[in-house]
Amino acid sequence: MPAGRRRRRHYLAFADQFCRAGHCLALPTWNHLWFVAYLWVYTAALILFMALAPRLLRRAEAALARILAAAALLFLPPLAAFRLVLFPSFPPTNALLGDWYNHALYGCFFLVGYLAASSPSFRAASLRWRWAALLLDVLAYGSFMIWRVLPHAAGAQPPLALLLYGRVAYAAYQWFCTLAVLGFGARWLGRDGAIRRYLTEAIFPYYIIHQTAIVAAAFALRGAALPAPLEAALVLIATAASCALGFEIIRRAPWLRPLFGLKPRQAAGARLSASTPPQAFGV
Repeated sequence: MPAGRRRRRHYLAFADQFCRAGHCLALPTWNHLWFVAYLWVYTAALILFMALAPRLLRRAEAALARILAAAALLFLPPLAAFRLVLFPSFPPTNALLGDWYNHALYGCFFLVGYLAASSPSFRAASLRWRWAALLLDVLAYGSFMIWRVLPHAAGAQPPLALLLYGRVAYAAYQWFCTLAVLGFGARWLGRDGAIRRYLTEAIFPYYIIHQTAIVAAAFALRGAALPAPLEAALVLIATAASCALGFEIIRRAPWLRPLFGLKPRQAAGARLSASTPPQAFGV
């Protein structure tokens, strides 16, 4: 049997393979592309909700936008609750089914992104909060890293209070980082332009291509016995080149564009050439 066919049969075996220390990788798997499946589910749920209850959705949009704009810190307690309650019982699996902590976390961020994209009031709030959010993010991340290192250095399980603090600190880091990125993005990237439009369209194709490019480059170099820095540099260069070349091909092929999350070329061209102002966060 040809080697290529053997590898395909091995990958499509629908069995636990590549085991190490009792942990096995179930094949086939989406690996780093797991978030594409999650994003599809969240988008489909939102579209269904928009179709079945558009008025309720508009009222919810207005209410949540006012809450987030008036007191952006109010989003922190749900993230902390997810980390405190769901994370211990449902640690991330990236397997879609039963991955309740990830669904709560990423579902909320998906909803906030949907609201923020069309909310001038939330944009204004993120601008006001950006420096405070950056400072609080550095403090939260720094304290979380100290929390993470010290118990392991002592070789002991941290006390319950310290364990709970670590989870809250991580949730704070997640939210303040997001708020700081949105605030500084609104401050520095508030103007539209050809470069930003190009990069915005390139994001999703790059995300889809990069994992396969990394694996293919590493597989091609597996027997070269190169020094680690050189091999890493070649993998990075090959991955970046593959993403850039792949995107240039995808954006020019009408039948490929929908497969990589891009609008049909005519619709995209009409949208980009319109003279309407950019959205609240330029996305």
